[in-house]
This record gives sequence, C-alpha cells and structure tokens, in this order.
Amino acid sequence: MLLDKSIHVQAPPERVFAWLDPSRMPLWDRSVVRAAPRDVRPLREGSVIDLVSRALGLRFESASEATRVEAGHVYAWRQLDGDFEAHEGAFTLEPEAGGTRVRLRADVELPFVLPRLATEAEVQRSLSRDADEALFRLKELVEKAG
Repeated sequence: MLLDKSIHVQAPPERVFAWLDPSRMPLWDRSVVRAAPRDVRPLREGSVIDLVSRALGLRFESASEATRVEAGHVYAWRQLDGDFEAHEGAFTLEPEAGGTRVRLRADVELPFVLPRLATEAEVQRSLSRDADEALFRLKELVEKAG
C-alpha cells in the first residue's frame, strides 16, 4: 500500500530533520512503540534500526536499513527483515515559504494473514490515518520546540 503525505512545518529543514532521528520517532508517531538504532553514531546510510510498531491493533517487529541520509533533506529506509511483507519509504524535506514541506512516501505491505482480519480498504484507511496523525504530531512538536 502506497502512502504519499505531506505537511508544512514552520521551522527550517535542519530542525525538522533532527526530529526524524529514529530514536525520536515514538515521540511523534504513536504507531511506533520503539525505534532503536543499533549504533550510537549519528544516523547515516547503512544504519540499522530495530523497530517495534502497532497497526490495526497488532504488533510488528522489523529491522530497517537507512538507504539514503542527507541531513536536512532526506531520510530513506527499507526493511531488511521482520514482520512486514515489505516496508520502505522516505521523508523528504524542501524549504518552503516560512518553513519546510515534509513529504512522507512509503510502501507498506502488511503480512498476508491480515486479509482475514481486515479488508484492504480498512488497512489503507488505518495506515493513512496513522500517517496523518504522525505528521500532525511532528509538526506540533517541531513548532513548539521553536
């Protein structure tokens, strides 16, 4: 399922990018229970992040690799292994009048057992709602941190 969302944040790209660090994700994305980089160095291409998340009331664990990291511009990832059939995406940041346009593009394929639990439309609505809530919360926290 493809997600393509964006939001305007009244803050410079560098400040928004700092909030995209995986260890901060549980602060603004309520579907993320835990996101822990395996090393303590700053996020960079090749960094591996262990993720525990919730969707449709179910718990999912995965390990993802940062595939592209450009401070203040892009953070992209792809699942290496885990409970999703597929999970990859990117946050891109573009300067925009008075702040930053944050765009989330992701391809998320939940496990094959879900069709017995929810229709594809229900899954799409749930993932879309979760992404909207996460972006609104990100905006709120970044702007409040001012």
